[in-house]
Amino acid sequence: MNKNFLKLFFLIIILVFSFIFKGFNYKYSFTIDQTPSVIFDHLSKWNGIEGEKSSFIDEFQNYESKTIHKKIKVKDSIFNLKWKLKQIGDYNTKVIIYAKDELNFLKQNFLVVNNNNHFRQQSEKYVKEFAKSLIQNKKNYFLSEIEITDFPNQFSAYIELESKKEDKAKLMRENIHKVMYYIEDNNIDMIAAPFVEVTNWNFKNDLIKFNFSFPIVERNFQKNNQVKFSKTPQQKALKIVFNGNYKISDMAWLTLVDYANYNNIPVKLKPIEIYLDDPHGGGNDLEWEANVYLPLKN
Repeated sequence: MNKNFLKLFFLIIILVFSFIFKGFNYKYSFTIDQTPSVIFDHLSKWNGIEGEKSSFIDEFQNYESKTIHKKIKVKDSIFNLKWKLKQIGDYNTKVIIYAKDELNFLKQNFLVVNNNNHFRQQSEKYVKEFAKSLIQNKKNYFLSEIEITDFPNQFSAYIELESKKEDKAKLMRENIHKVMYYIEDNNIDMIAAPFVEVTNWNFKNDLIKFNFSFPIVERNFQKNNQVKFSKTPQQKALKIVFNGNYKISDMAWLTLVDYANYNNIPVKLKPIEIYLDDPHGGGNDLEWEANVYLPLKN
């Protein structure tokens, strides 16, 4: 009798400790057909529910572990949301969210059975609204299946640029005249579609350095202060076809990186994208197409 009582006593103690010290009040999860880096990029820029009077008072991000902590202040409550992203298969992600009431943590644990609990309702609302925003974001572009292929060698006139990843297309528009004037003034014919070759990608600061390149017939050209010439060698690469506005073509980059990591394929973090349509022609963004490559390591 005493042994059974002791077992029951220790079991209750263990349950109470796990109940109080588990570190979160509620746990949510959902699975979506986007890769972790795409979701991480979107979540890092997510500002909560549109129209709600709230403020983000603290944030911690770890790209390597695909973890983001966000603290959101709404009136007298502070929502501590910890997001963990786990890749499932080549293109899907399980999103796990741990919600904690920063000001009333213990109280929330005892209110867990109350479905009308305001904190529970609000934290569920954040999760649902974020999931909806991911689905809406995915409507802005299409991605093909990934394949391994060759990026062809290209001799090009190019200019060197540097920007935030999200400002790439804007910087290209502002500087395209520099290389186009040179090509036109020297009666040079373009022989293929223009492309961008990333030479440095700083994940932490989301900064990229890249060459904005225009394929031409190879011969000796006179350099100037801005336009340079180089030959990009043929190389094996992962390839994906992107359809959408070129300012968000980095969704293809992130998908390629996650695919490579999940399948243990060594790659160089130097994406190349060939633009098959001219955005100046307008039209439906989803009809714009680009071939995006991520070179394999030798």
